[in-house]
Amino acid sequence: MNDSLELDWSKIGRKWVSYFDLLGFKSFVCEHPPQSVFNTYSICLEEFRQQEKREKTWTSRLEFIHFSDSFLICTSDDTAGSWVALESASRWFFNLVLYRGDGFPLRGAMACDEFYADRKNGVFFGKALVEAHDCGEKYDWIGFVLSPSAIGRMADTGINLPANERLNYREWNAPTKKSKRGVVEEHVVAYLIGESSRISGQNSYVPKLESMAQRDNRPDVKAKYSNTIRFLKHFGG
Repeated sequence: MNDSLELDWSKIGRKWVSYFDLLGFKSFVCEHPPQSVFNTYSICLEEFRQQEKREKTWTSRLEFIHFSDSFLICTSDDTAGSWVALESASRWFFNLVLYRGDGFPLRGAMACDEFYADRKNGVFFGKALVEAHDCGEKYDWIGFVLSPSAIGRMADTGINLPANERLNYREWNAPTKKSKRGVVEEHVVAYLIGESSRISGQNSYVPKLESMAQRDNRPDVKAKYSNTIRFLKHFGG
């Protein structure tokens, strides 16, 4: 019996991919019992499945993948309709992880390029994943950004950002993580967290982030909270 893994060409193509990374997950695993780690996963997965049942387009267009501290949501193609489903699911997932319970900080990005997804054999790779990973982890904050490939494909399909104010994204100079050049800022198009939940001009995610920052004693992580809060407050948070 031949159990060798073979390339399935039907599973490769240009797709929308959102990548998310839970910040501080290594410390969380070391400092908490397995049950707490499992609960973090189960909440995310169960909430996503329940929301998927409510959002009919998610079921037909999206695939949800998770391993260790990383979560992926991908589509089967690079059409505008698939972008709508992925964009909605990405914002929803980001808000869920950040706001549910005590909250868990995360970073993420969306890309659109070649991607291979074989859930049965657990094989996932491609240019879209590499770009989404690198772009998401590049910035020193808690945020979700659109990579150059995503912005380019969005323009090709008639989705214009950030001019379209109905979409919750804004242009911003986000600080990158420290490198040999020190801290530098780069232009990004980023999700304006919590914009849709504003009440009387207030963004409910600002006090949430401030509360999370107070509980976290790591100086490097506190800077990430500060950078995100500054972004939100700039736009009226």
